[in-house]
Amino acid sequence: MIDEYIKNLKQESTIFSSFVPLLKSILDIFDFDLAVELGPGKYSTPLLMNVNKSIHVENDIVWYELLKNNYNFDNDSLLIHHKTKSLDDYINYYKKAVFEKIFDNYNLKLLMVDHYRYARKEAINILGNEFDVILYHDSEFKKNNYDKINSQVTDNFKKYELRFSKLPHSGLLVNKKLHMKKDIHSVVKNKCKEYLSKNKIIDKEVNLYEIK
Repeated sequence: MIDEYIKNLKQESTIFSSFVPLLKSILDIFDFDLAVELGPGKYSTPLLMNVNKSIHVENDIVWYELLKNNYNFDNDSLLIHHKTKSLDDYINYYKKAVFEKIFDNYNLKLLMVDHYRYARKEAINILGNEFDVILYHDSEFKKNNYDKINSQVTDNFKKYELRFSKLPHSGLLVNKKLHMKKDIHSVVKNKCKEYLSKNKIIDKEVNLYEIK
């Protein structure tokens, strides 16, 4: 059902999945206790469900039902429908999560942001310092307002960007206190080769950049 839904969008699957090499890389490098996904989907959710505890928050009821009927969610892989009418609904939801300290009982935590574009910056500003690693998709699109992420968040992280020549980019924030057990550039390079080969894409410009 999900495949048919995506096919009807009449866009290449790589438009929605170009973050995959970066996501696979950080899942290889870090052993997360918790993954929170804002905007679950076909290419990310199955990977994140392998984390000890994953929470997947979807705002669109149609997509929520498709996800619920396609994947085996349970108490360790929790799917939540968050109904929204305005940007304030998103903001209040994030603030409530911080206030209730629902992330406090976990050690290494990942936040993935790929939902309603006007709420992405707000999500990172409010939730960012609750997490150790943050992955956000479509990092080059100005309407996502990633350039307006507060310095109170970004100052605590190393910043990276995975860039393709024709596909959407992805941003990555890694807490400066974290030790990487593998070289992230080498891991991402290998994951990109796999991704390009699988999708029959030629892209000699794909590269992970550290943003100073």
